[in-house]
Amino acid sequence: MNRLITIIVVVLSLSVLVSATVLAAPGDQVSPPGPINPAAGCTGIGVAYDGINILFTCAGSAAVYKTDTSGANLGSVATADSNGSAVQLDAIAWDASEGVLWGGDLGGNQCHIYSVDMSSGLATLRFSFADAHGGCGSNFSFYDGITVDPTDNTLWLSPDIHTHIHHYTKAGVELAADLINFSSDTTGKCPWAQGFGNVGCWNSGLAMGLDGQLFAGTASDGKIWQIDPDTLTYTPFATVGGRDEDLECGPLTKGLETILSRDFETGRIDLLEAPDGTCVVTEITLDPPSAENDLTVDQNHNVTATVTVNGQPLQGVNVKFSIVSGPNNGQVSDPGECSVDPNCNTYAVGQTSWSYTSVGLGVDQITACYTTAGGTEHCAEATKDWRDLTPPELSCTETTNPHGKKTPPAGSTTLPGSKGGQNEDGFYLVEASDVLDPKLDIWVSGFGPYVSGDKLKVTEAPGATPSEKKMGSANGQADAIAAHLTLNADPVVVVTDASGNKTTVACLVPPPPK
Repeated sequence: MNRLITIIVVVLSLSVLVSATVLAAPGDQVSPPGPINPAAGCTGIGVAYDGINILFTCAGSAAVYKTDTSGANLGSVATADSNGSAVQLDAIAWDASEGVLWGGDLGGNQCHIYSVDMSSGLATLRFSFADAHGGCGSNFSFYDGITVDPTDNTLWLSPDIHTHIHHYTKAGVELAADLINFSSDTTGKCPWAQGFGNVGCWNSGLAMGLDGQLFAGTASDGKIWQIDPDTLTYTPFATVGGRDEDLECGPLTKGLETILSRDFETGRIDLLEAPDGTCVVTEITLDPPSAENDLTVDQNHNVTATVTVNGQPLQGVNVKFSIVSGPNNGQVSDPGECSVDPNCNTYAVGQTSWSYTSVGLGVDQITACYTTAGGTEHCAEATKDWRDLTPPELSCTETTNPHGKKTPPAGSTTLPGSKGGQNEDGFYLVEASDVLDPKLDIWVSGFGPYVSGDKLKVTEAPGATPSEKKMGSANGQADAIAAHLTLNADPVVVVTDASGNKTTVACLVPPPPK
C-alpha cells in the first residue's frame, strides 16, 4: 500500500504577554508542577496514567510504581506471572477499556507483551513476536514502545530505538498494512540517530490520544512527533532534553491536557501540554434538556450544567449561560445569579445552576458553555417552552337598568320567593380577564365581539329568530347598553385568549315579565 508522507514544520516567533505571563502551547512543559521527579528515583523506562495515579517502571525492577504530579511516593505493585515468577516490564500503557496495564519485555530474541491486573500484580503473557527489523534481538536491553489505540481497541508497538512502528491486535495479529516506517518518514530530522548510519529518527516511546493521534519519541534526539496514522502526516509536538523512553496521556493539570514523557537517565517525567481533545473527553450537559411552563402560573426557570472529564465531575470551571433565541433572547448569566457558586463556577459534583425570569411566551433556546484552559469551547443546549395553558376568567352578572340606580330585585320572584330566578328585566354585565392577553373578545350566542365591561340587554323569546340591535338613542341612558339581544334560548357567553384557551359561561334569562 502506497501512502503519502507529509511532514509539517512549524516555526513560531510569537511572544504573548498577558499580566506578565507567557502563554503556553501544546508541547510546552506544564510548570509547575512539571517536570515530575518521582521520590522513588530510578533509571527511567515506562510511564502510564490510570486515571488516578501516574505509573512508572524502573530498569531492573519487577514492579510498577505510583506517583502524582508532586512526585510523591505512593507505593508500588510487584509484578509476577501465575507461577510466581517475577515479570519485569519496561514500557507500559494503561488500557481504560479493560482496566489493565499493558507492558513489554525482551527475552529469547522475542518481544513479550503482557497485561497486568494492578490490584494483584498478576502479569499475563498475551503474545510474543519476533521483530523482522531486529528490534527484539539480544543486542537490545529494553522494550520501549507500547500504547493502546482507543479508536479500535488495538496496540501500537515499537521495540527499543526502532526504525518502525507496528500495529497489532490484542490477540497478537499484526496488521501489516498499517506498518509505519518511522525512520524513512523522518529522513534527515534526527542528527543523533543519523550519526549511527540511520537515515532519519529512531522511535523510542509511543502514546495514542483518544482522537487517534499517535505520539512518537526519538530517544536522544529529543524530538516528539505527532503522527496521523491514516495520512502519515507528521507534526513536531515537543522537544525534550535527555532521552525520552516512554510516552502516555497524563492527568488534567491546571485545566490542561497532558502527555507524559519519561527520561531514561534521570527518571524524570516531563509533563507536556497536549492539544485539546487529545487525551480527555470533555462533556457539558444541561438539565432539563427541555421543559414547559405555564407562564400564567410560573415565570421562572432553572437549568443545571454538568461538566465532566472522562466521565468524572470537573470542579472549578466557569460556565456561561445565555439565551440565544426566543422571548428572552439576550438574557445571560450575570455574576451573582448562579448556585451553588453565585458566579457560575462548578463545585465538587461538576455542576452549576442558573435561574431566569421569562418576559413572554414562546420557546427559548438556552446554551451553556465553558472554555478549557487550552482554549476550546464546549457547549450544551436546552429548550424552554413558555406556554399559556390557563383559560381566561369570564362572568355574566345582572346589572342595572340604565333608567334605574340599582339592579332591580325582580319583584315577587326574588329568592326565596316562589318563582326565583335572575333579574326579569334582562340587563347583564359581561366581564373577562386574562393575565397574558389583555385584549379579549367576548361572544354571546354568536353575537359580538364585546369587550370586558360591556352591558347587554338580553330578551329570551322561544321560537324567535336570534337578533342583535342597538338599544335606545345615542343621547339617552340606553346608550350605556352595548346591544339588545333577542335569543330563543339562554345566552352562551364565550371568550378565547390568544393561545386558544376558551372559557364558556351561561346566563339564565327568564321569559319577558307579564
